[in-house]
Amino acid sequence: MHPFKPYAIFDMDGTLLDSMSYWHELGRSYLRSCHIPIPDDLEERVKAMTLSQSAVYFVEQLGLPGQPEVIADQMRNTIRHAYEVEIQPKPGAVEYLQYLRAQGVRTCIATATDLSLAQPCLQRLNLLPLLDFVVSCEETGVGKSEPDVFLLAMQRFSQCANPRQAPAAIAPSQVAVYEDACHAARTAREAGFYTVGVYDALTEQALLKPFCHHYITDFPSELARLRGVGR
Repeated sequence: MHPFKPYAIFDMDGTLLDSMSYWHELGRSYLRSCHIPIPDDLEERVKAMTLSQSAVYFVEQLGLPGQPEVIADQMRNTIRHAYEVEIQPKPGAVEYLQYLRAQGVRTCIATATDLSLAQPCLQRLNLLPLLDFVVSCEETGVGKSEPDVFLLAMQRFSQCANPRQAPAAIAPSQVAVYEDACHAARTAREAGFYTVGVYDALTEQALLKPFCHHYITDFPSELARLRGVGR
């Protein structure tokens, strides 16, 4: 069985890009620089949050002094260099996107990372031509613990299917959502989307797999399998 659907929504960090190690250290480094004690479960608490939501959590729950907007901007600037210069796609991710596009699948990215970081990185890596559009949780105001960003992406697909006609009706079951994070895969599946898990070393895979209709250990192996069986 393969996960082809007419539409595909990809998470960016940890799914298409090998970038989770940068995020894993960002919050800890920032709190450490401000001499704020770091909770043992910091990553577990902030993984479902946008950067803006994380900043609010730092102020309201951890006692970090300052305005959340300023703190979010400072963390954003800290990680910006990684997006502009260092972060690379996961092996086979570009080829996998190319393969889907060749099959006529419409593709986009729905990310918790704000667009000021995502867009330049995707442009540097020449991924934008393989995508219909990019949406961010920052546009909806909530992270992927809620389905808003997936629904926004589905709406954008509907609007751009044929701009000269009325928006096409698209059901979540027609859309594959590719995720490496357990909470996001759970949200997408509960909203009716076809969920595809993607392995990342910083995600507990045993917790991710139950929320997925299909699971990808790595893109090169998945591509070899797909090319072997055809459509």
